[in-house]
Amino acid sequence: MIKNLKIFSILIIGLVIGLFIVLNNKSKETNPFINSNIEVKTFQIENDWGYDVLIDGELYVHQPNIPSMPGDSGFKTEEDARKVAEIVINKIRNNILPPSVSPAELKDLEIIE
Repeated sequence: MIKNLKIFSILIIGLVIGLFIVLNNKSKETNPFINSNIEVKTFQIENDWGYDVLIDGELYVHQPNIPSMPGDSGFKTEEDARKVAEIVINKIRNNILPPSVSPAELKDLEIIE
């Protein structure tokens, strides 16, 4: 009886360790864009600004308005659009996908109040 309990305990511990290893490796999946050329192109629409993020020359993000905000207002300056695009690029490079931008990040950059 004690021998069976020891074997059962060892099997459970092995199962837990194996599950931990599998889940830990899955969270560290290789970034598909690790060796990609990622660039920003800003553009102007009337009095506002937006940005495109291109990966290896192909459009990945087209952002004509301020993300995470209601309405369709663009950025007030080209610099603001570029600052937010750099956050998006940083997220892509760090495999944080989708590379969404939060209102808190916009506040930190002083894009919104």
